[in-house]
Amino acid sequence: MYSDDFILYLIGSLIGGVIWGLIAQKIYNNKGYDDYSGFWWGFWLSIIGLIVVACKPENYISNYNIYNGSSVYAQEEEKKRLLADDNWKCNNCGQVNPRYLTTCTCGTSKSNNEPVSRPIVRPENTLKKTSMTADELLKLKQLLDAGVLTQEEFDKMKKQLLGL
Repeated sequence: MYSDDFILYLIGSLIGGVIWGLIAQKIYNNKGYDDYSGFWWGFWLSIIGLIVVACKPENYISNYNIYNGSSVYAQEEEKKRLLADDNWKCNNCGQVNPRYLTTCTCGTSKSNNEPVSRPIVRPENTLKKTSMTADELLKLKQLLDAGVLTQEEFDKMKKQLLGL
């Protein structure tokens, strides 16, 4: 059904794809990635896939704990190894971060290793409470003006509302 040349071409292409895939996977693993994406880049795109994998940033610290049950000595050695690779250690939480990260997960910036300033966000409850207090004060003032409350009663209720 198929010619001998076609079968040889197909087998050669598969062998070449596997070789490129294994090379790309080795580079991918050396950069700190765990999955098999590097193999597929190399398998399907050969030299282009190899270039793509080689250009990916290093991923020595990922979302999982790199110290999974290792001894304290092994943890310290791993930190030393990571710091030797021009990575940086956060003064706030002690985490070792890759050199391409500019901010630690705790919010400390790499440049001055001081916490990054974040805008102060008021909770919605505080805003609602403030508007409710203002409304209640207006009602109390109206009652005072109408003569229902005395000045002493108004002052007492005002202090209660404001928490003084």
